[in-house]
Amino acid sequence: MSSVMYQRMRVNPKFQELVQKRGRFAWTLAAIVLILFYGFFMFVAFNPALLGQKIAEGSMWPIGYTVEMVLFVFFWLLTLVYVRRA
Repeated sequence: MSSVMYQRMRVNPKFQELVQKRGRFAWTLAAIVLILFYGFFMFVAFNPALLGQKIAEGSMWPIGYTVEMVLFVFFWLLTLVYVRRA
């Protein structure tokens, strides 16, 4: 792509609006991921006994594994949303 065409594209108001919307969306998703990720680790640090409890009586899965798997799937879904929208 020539530099003249690139310059014309950069000054286009619709392109600038698209870049701003995409940036806001990306930062919003990044904030959600960081809050959940670090929130989980803070929860582990301050309440490890709760995460070791079983999810139900007779269950083999502790609450911590379940929460981590839910977060893992949620992060993949957020990635899918980002790829589809951005």
